Amino acid sequence: MNEVERIAGLERHALAVDWFVDETRSPIRSVTIAATARQHLEARIECAATAGISLTAIDGEPHAALRAMRYAASHELDPHEPYVALWIGTDGVYGWRIVDDCLVGEMRYPAPEHADLADALRDLVHGPVLDCALLSGEVDLLDSVGFSIADIADVLGCTVLPFECAALGGRARQLHDPLLHEPAAAVAFGLALRGVLE
Repeated sequence: MNEVERIAGLERHALAVDWFVDETRSPIRSVTIAATARQHLEARIECAATAGISLTAIDGEPHAALRAMRYAASHELDPHEPYVALWIGTDGVYGWRIVDDCLVGEMRYPAPEHADLADALRDLVHGPVLDCALLSGEVDLLDSVGFSIADIADVLGCTVLPFECAALGGRARQLHDPLLHEPAAAVAFGLALRGVLE
């Protein structure tokens, strides 16, 4: 906790900390420790509560959104269609390349290894030709890096489809709530799926 306080520059009471023990058999066991400002954790809990979901475990916002996008792709795309899932959060852009329902590539921007967003996306494209990309999150933040949805389509060489929770589930199809089109809905849906899948 002392090290986390030092690195994060936050006092202990303002932090939320979790850890994961890697159970892989190897000579060296590793423990991954994750820490964030408690306010971010509370925002995710409120997001889930708004959707009527009771949380027993917390997942990262990008990975919860990825789970929601993979679920949507399993219903909307051909089973063996390679695609990219992109999440735009307040801390950057996350991308995953999925082939035959397996993650085969991953990227994050900003990152030291990428000069710009186009460079990061090009790293993600290597492999089978992509049929489409699912895009979710704070899409309007693309403007801050001088990028548009059309630019993403050009770099990836495929169609970019907006992800919306309104298309998922029987009851959701009957709702016309603007929240179903918000990034928070993707996170809440992904958090709910975690419980269902586990």
